[in-house]
Amino acid sequence: MKLKWKEAAERCTVMIRGYMESIINRYQIMLPVTAGGDSRTLMSATKGLSDRVLYYVNREKGMSDKSLDIRVPKKLFKNLGMDFHTVHIPSHIDPSFEKVYFENNPHATSTFLPHIYNYYLHFSDRVNIPGNIASAAWGVNQLSRRRITIEKLIRYNGVQRFDFVRDYYEQWMKNCHELCKANNLNVINLFYWEERLSNWGNQITQDKDIAQEEFNPYNSRLFNELFLSVPLKYYNEPDKQMHKHIIRSLWPELLQYQFNPTIRTKSQLLLAYLGLFSMTSKLYFRIFGHLKKS
Repeated sequence: MKLKWKEAAERCTVMIRGYMESIINRYQIMLPVTAGGDSRTLMSATKGLSDRVLYYVNREKGMSDKSLDIRVPKKLFKNLGMDFHTVHIPSHIDPSFEKVYFENNPHATSTFLPHIYNYYLHFSDRVNIPGNIASAAWGVNQLSRRRITIEKLIRYNGVQRFDFVRDYYEQWMKNCHELCKANNLNVINLFYWEERLSNWGNQITQDKDIAQEEFNPYNSRLFNELFLSVPLKYYNEPDKQMHKHIIRSLWPELLQYQFNPTIRTKSQLLLAYLGLFSMTSKLYFRIFGHLKKS
């Protein structure tokens, strides 16, 4: 599928608004809003329905009121005159709940158990709406599709400790090579979609089944095809023009604060304005990328 990026963004706008309307009309929902663009894009699709949504962010260990994912949404919601909830994660978990949790799911992890217990205690009557999306992460996308190797895939997925991974990835790459060539697909996007996001993104959803239901509006094949059909520069760092186009169409006031306004992001935006971002990011990746996940 080949579309101009604005046409793809307009079609995504209609879809994401329809998804959110459909979910909100059926369930009580809670929507996490951070400093990033994915969650704010989902929020933009709730305009006119916001009185039926609980907007929140989990206060992770080590976070304070100055943390980006608390500070930015709190400012945004204050300016909008809307309620925003900072949810504290309990330090103690009922042993009986923990026992049932692991018995119910033999592959469950303990990483998000405090969060899941809190959802069970306070929000079991609500459907959660996460903002995971299949557009590939910035670091992964710096891998050239012409120079992709099994070693690079292993390193950037952080699975060096598993002996079986090499054979599995080699078979995956072999099966995908002709498919990507025939359909003009970026193998890096496909890898992130199938092997990265589908694993970590789905694990917590599965683990949370004991506590509450969850819908991911971005988990739509057509939506992801549209998003991934346009060049990377339109949906990834630093501009996120696809996200901004959707938000501007649905709830433009949400753009009063930049996504993840760090010094790094501001520097990236300046480089993008000067037409230097792509070149400098690839250079940075080649110099420092080998240090990641080592």
